[in-house]
Amino acid sequence: MSDGQVRIGKTIDEAMKFVFGNFGAVLRVGWLPITLAVALTAGIMWTLWQPLILVYIEFFTLMNEAVATGATSADLDFDPVRFERAFEEIGVAKFAFGYIGLMAVMMIGYAIPMTAYCRMMVLGERYSGPFYFRLGSREFGVALTYLAITFITVVSIMVISILGSIVIAVIATAAGDEPGVIAGFGAFVMIVASLVVFIWLFARLALSLPASALEGGVPIGRAWALSRGMGGTLSWIMLLGYLALFAVSMMFMMVISMITGIILGVLTGLGSQLAPYFVGAIIAVGYIAVYCFGTAFFMALFAGPYKRLTQTGQG
Repeated sequence: MSDGQVRIGKTIDEAMKFVFGNFGAVLRVGWLPITLAVALTAGIMWTLWQPLILVYIEFFTLMNEAVATGATSADLDFDPVRFERAFEEIGVAKFAFGYIGLMAVMMIGYAIPMTAYCRMMVLGERYSGPFYFRLGSREFGVALTYLAITFITVVSIMVISILGSIVIAVIATAAGDEPGVIAGFGAFVMIVASLVVFIWLFARLALSLPASALEGGVPIGRAWALSRGMGGTLSWIMLLGYLALFAVSMMFMMVISMITGIILGVLTGLGSQLAPYFVGAIIAVGYIAVYCFGTAFFMALFAGPYKRLTQTGQG
């Protein structure tokens, strides 16, 4: 049984050990639901937003050609108004429907491995077989919990931004001689304050994700009570954990890039027409592995503190 103390370094270390020590299981649990979520997301976007996507593809193709030839953005033979026309062709209703569909698919799709990863770390559950897919009340609870966390944090930051803008405007107006300097400094302070509040609030509420995976429901109040007095510690865990995740993910993608570069060179030298397909498949597999790793690590960062604070699961 744990000692009930949440330590920053130990929590990050335990999260790393969990994902690397169970990397095979992490991939088995996550690859199918995450692949399906990504595929369904791409399908929804292509079905509902095709005109806008085609315009973006053409724009980025021209941009890449410009970079390759040393041209500037002013030399592009592209009318930016086409973005507006594409959006008008889609319509606000279809765009909004597509966005809601994307959010639903991604949250539910990712909730499946998120739930399993929490139960693996806290309860020691293991899942056999080449893939995992379970969609029940626990998974829907985790999806709704993540939605609630996102909604609360976004609304809180919006309120802070609105109130901060009003205060800055009043102070800048009263300053008289140099309102621009006051406004600029106030905007900087507000951005920093908003970021700090976002991390602190999200870190505290994120304990509701493992709580939902193990206890069910949407336990926002439960997380708030559990994390009382732990906001600073959880914030540092989240911030440093994300930096560690970014570093590991970048190194992994560098390795994938090196491998694909070598394979592409060999196949191109042999005159194979299948080179793009091989490279695309390797990149897709690599990204799915990174998504599985990142999702498992993210959940472990909060499942560890939940386990210690509630004295739940294996010792």
